[in-house]
Amino acid sequence: AIANPDLKWETSEQSDLGLDINLLKDKLSISSDYYVKTTKDLLIRPNILSSVGYSAPYVNGGNVQNKGIELGITYNDKIGDLGMNLSFNISHNTNKVTQINNTAQALAGAAYISLGSITRMAVGQPIGYFWGQRTAGIFQTQAEVDAYTYTNPTTGAVKKIQPNAKPGDLKFVDTNNDGSISDLDRTNIGDPNPKYITGFTINLNYHNFDFSLFTIGMFGQKVFNGNYRFDKTVSNMPATMLDHWTPDNTGAKFPRFISTDPNKNYATVSDLLLENGSFVRVKNIQLGYSLPAGLISKARLTRLRLFAAVDNAFTITKYTGFDPEIGATNPLSLGIDRGVYPQSITFRFGINAKL
Repeated sequence: AIANPDLKWETSEQSDLGLDINLLKDKLSISSDYYVKTTKDLLIRPNILSSVGYSAPYVNGGNVQNKGIELGITYNDKIGDLGMNLSFNISHNTNKVTQINNTAQALAGAAYISLGSITRMAVGQPIGYFWGQRTAGIFQTQAEVDAYTYTNPTTGAVKKIQPNAKPGDLKFVDTNNDGSISDLDRTNIGDPNPKYITGFTINLNYHNFDFSLFTIGMFGQKVFNGNYRFDKTVSNMPATMLDHWTPDNTGAKFPRFISTDPNKNYATVSDLLLENGSFVRVKNIQLGYSLPAGLISKARLTRLRLFAAVDNAFTITKYTGFDPEIGATNPLSLGIDRGVYPQSITFRFGINAKL
């Protein structure tokens, strides 16, 4: 890569206001925090011309601010022989880019096949937001296509905003009101960052039995379902694509599906493939039994516990891809599902022995 002798470390400044409360003779504890964190001189690799022949250098490209609230509640109690520990936490974070060190005050993000960049970093927006065209449904008749027009305020001339559209095509929103659909109409169509992240844990014990449950949840984030190559007209498609527009299926979710795609329904970065990525996942369920001390003492053991567990037991989500819990190699690729391998359900059985 090209060298950058002026490169320096990122720096972070954070302010935090916290409050911890214990109630009910310490059975109930509450922990809360409000924070503001600013990261300056963010390390990024900008786009450069391919003719340079080398990879782009890292540069100190801008500043990002995160602020939010974290809340944790824990309850410990014992009712008769039943002991319990219940814990719940929730966090809300707002992310915003406050500075980018270039004239455009924006940087292109991650690309997806022939669609080019589908995410972006821009001042005033969350980092890695989805940047594309907004849609306003599907044209049902030729009359609707003909009625979607723009009137020139100077000459009074009227023209179709989408002259290549036919019934069954997507209706793109002319956000800048210039009478045509282009990259100038691209805008923030979704945030890959979850608004809320939660966790819930249950630990119970009754005589020699113990039980635990761990659940997580993420809410409010968008996921770009890029599992399928819509640019390959002869490739296999998911069963959901059967619900595409035809004269007999006018209430379809997807626009008409033809190889030429003159309206660029599938060759345009839009909210068509954005889905609600919210989910609740039971990460772990475990049940254990500890044999009585009198029984295992003959084997010179102080403890012998048998257990059975299930990891990733089930997930509740409306996302139609393999797994809504999408990772990322960098913030600008967050929320893009390129066919991430789903987390497996694992059944475990074991013995814990203590001499």
